[in-house]
Amino acid sequence: MNSLIIDTSTKYLYIALVKDDVVLSEKIFEGSKNHAGNSVYQIDLLLKEFNLKTSDLDNVYCGYGPGSYTGVRISVTIAKMLASFLDVNLYKVSSLFLAGSGYDNKNVAVMFDARRGNSFCGCYGENYIEDKLRSNEEFLNLVNSYDDLIVVNKPKGMVVHPSAGHYSGTLVNALMYYCKDDLSGINGVMRPGIVHRIDMDTTGSLIVCKNDESHLSIAEQIKVHSVKVHFRTTIV
Repeated sequence: MNSLIIDTSTKYLYIALVKDDVVLSEKIFEGSKNHAGNSVYQIDLLLKEFNLKTSDLDNVYCGYGPGSYTGVRISVTIAKMLASFLDVNLYKVSSLFLAGSGYDNKNVAVMFDARRGNSFCGCYGENYIEDKLRSNEEFLNLVNSYDDLIVVNKPKGMVVHPSAGHYSGTLVNALMYYCKDDLSGINGVMRPGIVHRIDMDTTGSLIVCKNDESHLSIAEQIKVHSVKVHFRTTIV
């Protein structure tokens, strides 16, 4: 069974090709203004990479948000057109779930910034929490009971950890307030829980680890660029 996944709900175009339960390839491209024109082209390149045609697809999955209204419409429209033309199964997948997938046997919390102190958020794993819009305080209080990971969609303008000239208002300051001492200590007191970082002027997802075991595991996965994708889906 060949499955195509497409998500354009954020500034990133995400496409993936899955055969049975194995991810053959996944691609991520930045630039929300190019989603409409770039999506079909990149899907065609991805299929050609494995000597496949659209007629070889059995399932089409699309991210349905939360995210940009225009972005969601692009992925849903492309997915519906493909599924209708090919007469194959069409499914929708939470974009939050896509962002938090790939962590076996872990509880993963995912947040997309919704501004004004709110986030679109959800938790995946043994202790599932439904996707919905919540205040950051409410959600971080909920995930404080989870053992392993938090995935945060860091907004542009936020510094990840304290540094010269940035001693407050950082992501680490917020994490330490809500998680207390429940963060990995491998990177020391200035960067508790932080496995990797992105620049202040960049928006993107950050993995925060709540214990040293998960920190070492995620660091190794990042090092070797390994990832697994699993989907909980509902039929459109």
